[in-house]
Amino acid sequence: MGKFYDPIAGIPGAGNLDSMNQGGAPQQQQLGPQQDSFINPITGEINYEAAQNSLTEGDRKRDQKEKEKKKFVEEKTYEESKFRRFQIIFFLTLPAALGASVGVAAAANVTTKVAGSLIMIFGTLGISSANAYQDMKKLDEHKKEHGTEWKDEDYDFYNLEEID
Repeated sequence: MGKFYDPIAGIPGAGNLDSMNQGGAPQQQQLGPQQDSFINPITGEINYEAAQNSLTEGDRKRDQKEKEKKKFVEEKTYEESKFRRFQIIFFLTLPAALGASVGVAAAANVTTKVAGSLIMIFGTLGISSANAYQDMKKLDEHKKEHGTEWKDEDYDFYNLEEID
């Protein structure tokens, strides 16, 4: 039977042509003495340099793994201040509060634009603020119950004295 046509073999640089001989069969590489072995198989001498390199390489790999583990342990968890949490809750509830205020204004059959606008503005701000304040109080109770504290910057925000 003849040789099969290999389209990859005809493209320069494609495939691993070094391991193929003229007949298309893979060549067997001759095995010589390994450079990294600790004992020379021919003479029986111990290669101290290869042993030392192996030990230092193992130490480097072990140190690298420990650094990677510490990296995940040392990552800081997200912490937010009391004021930042208040802002987040306030702005997240603002659209729902606006919808509720529009519903109240529509249900009250407000005939003037000024009265409707005032109901929607103060209703929206009031509902969002009340919701954020209620969340802050519940979180304070939770922190007291579980013995955790707010970050120092929270107290600085509410303190009227200047920070030196």
